Amino acid sequence: MRLATTQGLFAHWDRLRGERAAPTRGDIDPAQLRNFLADVFMLDAQPWQEGRIRLAGTRLCELFGHELKGQRLPELWFERERGEVSRLLGAVTGGMHGLVASLTAETSQGRELDLEMLLLPVRPNASSQCGAIGSFAATALPPWFGRDAITSLSTRTIRMIEHGSRPRMPFGRFAARLEARREVRQHLVVIPGGKTA
Repeated sequence: MRLATTQGLFAHWDRLRGERAAPTRGDIDPAQLRNFLADVFMLDAQPWQEGRIRLAGTRLCELFGHELKGQRLPELWFERERGEVSRLLGAVTGGMHGLVASLTAETSQGRELDLEMLLLPVRPNASSQCGAIGSFAATALPPWFGRDAITSLSTRTIRMIEHGSRPRMPFGRFAARLEARREVRQHLVVIPGGKTA
């Protein structure tokens, strides 16, 4: 985890879960997320399903050029990657694993932006259904923010956060490309993905 938004959201989620695999929706207090709420989204989902975006912060909607509420999260990726993204979302909503990913965003005018995504499981409670909370963050807002919009995402690397693990901050820099294999390092699983050279 390289960016302050990612680190802040993880720290909040980790405090709330305590010794559990994940907190419940009722545990999450948006007021405690105010410093990065504009970059946060929540998913409604049944276990092992991808679900839909329940709400999304204003900066995210501006980056993507439209309201994200109601959209399926995998639809933000290039079509060739959506099946794999759906499978990984199932591991979050059903398997109660978190993930952190290094992404490349492409805009309608062919610009690119590096993003870091965090996705963490959230258990439902009696009054709400919620499968996950997450964030998209960039090192800085691009100069084209508000004039151009992200149309598709591509995954460079994904690291799964296993049950009970508390990774040290930061994870370190993501590799731009990984060989077509899985690497297991302590509690993190690296799953390669993204465009081929």
